Amino acid sequence: MASGVNRARSAIHRLFTKWKSGNESCCTKWHRQGRMPSKVQGVMRKAGWLMLLFSTALTAAAQQKNPMDNKACKQDPWRCGVVVTFDPPFDGAAGVLLVPNKVTVDVPLELQPTEVRVTTYPLGTGVADQPSEGLAETSRFQKTGNYARFRVVVEKCPREETAGGLEISVWRKTFKQYPLRPWGGAYECRQVGDKDDR
Repeated sequence: MASGVNRARSAIHRLFTKWKSGNESCCTKWHRQGRMPSKVQGVMRKAGWLMLLFSTALTAAAQQKNPMDNKACKQDPWRCGVVVTFDPPFDGAAGVLLVPNKVTVDVPLELQPTEVRVTTYPLGTGVADQPSEGLAETSRFQKTGNYARFRVVVEKCPREETAGGLEISVWRKTFKQYPLRPWGGAYECRQVGDKDDR
């Protein structure tokens, strides 16, 4: 067994020595001629471009700030300074959302917001495969002081299979993968004008 291992080591050593000497003679030849073959130059050029693209991608990723690094998030880690207003008001005690409902979302400009979405999703067991449902979204906003004011209207109650949880998401320009979720929770939707609301 030991002799077999030694023979394998010797064979690997011989191959490495041969490869090394071959490359040294190759490089010495190029050095004497003062140039590299065009094929080698092409490979080197491509490798250089790949390295440049890779470093650029790493730099761009490093420049994407974590939303928690913003001043607004340090002062208010849960909402990051985002203010959500419902009209008619959301009944927090009963968890009732009356629709149609005008939802105003004020986002600090330093968070660089680009879009706001109101989404509903099912709650409970056995609903993992049930999709969420978008109720309203907008990328238009008005500058109001140091805030970007987004306004959306939830026109009607969602389908029964997607109702249960309500969430408001804020999407950012420099941190697109992870939206802020400053508001969310269980709710019951009621259409204004229903018998219960008269």
